[in-house]
Amino acid sequence: MSDDIEPQEKPNAIKIHPVVEFIYSEWRTVKSVAFWIAVALATVAVFYFNERHYAGIISEKDATITQKDATIATVLAEKETFEDENGRLARENDQLRTYRGKDAPPLKQNAQNLVRQIRDFIKDWKDTDSPEKTMQNIQKYLQRFGLRASIMRDDLDQNGQHSDAFDKAMYDFQYRYSDVRIITDEVEKLAKNLPD
Repeated sequence: MSDDIEPQEKPNAIKIHPVVEFIYSEWRTVKSVAFWIAVALATVAVFYFNERHYAGIISEKDATITQKDATIATVLAEKETFEDENGRLARENDQLRTYRGKDAPPLKQNAQNLVRQIRDFIKDWKDTDSPEKTMQNIQKYLQRFGLRASIMRDDLDQNGQHSDAFDKAMYDFQYRYSDVRIITDEVEKLAKNLPD
């Protein structure tokens, strides 16, 4: 008789929701599905953070490359400028070689010729000339003899003939007749010290 008795529910028993009861009964299966979902979420998270990290690094590298490209462009522009300057200096050097050719007279003779030409050029200058006339005469002198006087100063210096007065008149030129006379006198004085 006791076998025929059906179990009665306890009055204080908690009723379990059918979904929870299913999870409880199929725990092994649910546990493996949850594991794979967690693995998938972790993979997505790792991919997302790596993508963000490397995107930052790539943008930094792009900025560095852009900056270096700008530097290269600047250096190339400077190189072109220097090449142009080098070409100009090479042409000037060729002009100087023409002036200092192998069949040119000795330095002493060149210096004496320069002194004679300058003195002939300035023979009509008077200290009483008007400032305008003085400026015109000095401009004409510079056009005709300025470069030659500068080259002569360098040549004399390279040959051991140096004068502080000559340097001062050349490098601190005041556009006065007296500066031109000092240059002429100093070239003559230094040329006398050169061998024939």
